[in-house]
Amino acid sequence: MRSWIKYGASLCVLAGLPFVATGADAAGFALKEQSASGLGNAFAGATAGAEDLSYMFFNPAALAEVEGVQALTVASYIRPVSELKSSSGFNAFAGGALTGPSTQNDIGSGAALPAFYGAIPLTEDINFGLAINTPFGLETEYSPDWVGRFHGVRSELLTINVNPAIGWQITDKVSIGAGAQIQYIEADLTNATLTQVGEGHASLEGDDWGYGFNLGILVKPFDQLQLGAAYRSQVKSTLEGDVNIFVPGIGNLPTLGAQADVTLPDSFSLGFVYDINSNWSVMGEAQLTMWHKFNEIRIQFDNGMPDNVTTENWDDSVFVAAGATYKMDEDWTFRFGVAFDESPVPDNFRTPRIPDANRYWVTVGASYQVSDWFTVDAGYAHIFVEDSDVNLSGAGENLLRGSLTAEYESHVDILSVQGKISF
Repeated sequence: MRSWIKYGASLCVLAGLPFVATGADAAGFALKEQSASGLGNAFAGATAGAEDLSYMFFNPAALAEVEGVQALTVASYIRPVSELKSSSGFNAFAGGALTGPSTQNDIGSGAALPAFYGAIPLTEDINFGLAINTPFGLETEYSPDWVGRFHGVRSELLTINVNPAIGWQITDKVSIGAGAQIQYIEADLTNATLTQVGEGHASLEGDDWGYGFNLGILVKPFDQLQLGAAYRSQVKSTLEGDVNIFVPGIGNLPTLGAQADVTLPDSFSLGFVYDINSNWSVMGEAQLTMWHKFNEIRIQFDNGMPDNVTTENWDDSVFVAAGATYKMDEDWTFRFGVAFDESPVPDNFRTPRIPDANRYWVTVGASYQVSDWFTVDAGYAHIFVEDSDVNLSGAGENLLRGSLTAEYESHVDILSVQGKISF
């Protein structure tokens, strides 16, 4: 009996492994807010701009534009609101129609997100930089007895990416950059599970390190125009951890080891910044994120049970943005932006762990140069998220989880501030 319980719980927990960031500000479970100045323009021109050191996250060639020693810290607060408007579940193994809460005011969790940057010159034309960011993450949580509890209750993801990079100004017109990604990933997932003595609950904690790189180029065809292109590689990790299962009347079962390969996607971006005059600039951005590689989750168990495979079939997604910057005087700068962020999740593969949908951004921001060596930036974004539905059958991969239908309404607010020190 215990082996059957452990097997069922493991499938339920591990099948949702990557779906852990409904509250993420970008489509899928990515986090874009790595720059308060960039946020003000909805990250339009982020690949081509080099206004400060934070732009090295989007294009390492921006490092080449840094003068002297520079340090910059970003603090963002993301407040996702994802309301479960209605839901119903059916599980033949649990007695049919599931009872419990079918609505919830908010399944998202607000989070503070820091980012750190530093740069020093190595030669007259080459700078070294270091960035520490969280490019993927956030958290969702349902009531533990809601009608979709077999598909997921709590989902939490943390990534920390350490990105040393080099920027080289080859000529006055061309700069290039390259960096390494050293990324830590940690996940914590819970859900209800079926046992022969009633409903239990299961949890998974796992972590790993992964590695990748990023490349970029900046080109100035003439003084008023700067173009940028950048590539950020995928990062592969193998989450290894423990599945813990609680069974009513029995207690905690012996820990079951498991692992799952996770590939966080690569992306390619293009951008431009055009200076209309000394006061006004306009900018644009297009980014393609290669989510198509996320086509399945394959779970391997330490005790030799057969692999469990969950089909995902995500699509590549596009982010496009347009913005404008007004430099009022030597001290004050104001920014504006709009963006469209396409969801990679096909309608028929959407799950309650990430009921993702297309997003529309509206942003504003400002900078104030306090002194020759210190500048403060702030940016605000409101993200409109299209309503989304979950429709999962209780057959095949969801045999033990049962069927689920759910409807969601969501939006996201982001506030970012940063301080830059230059020497």
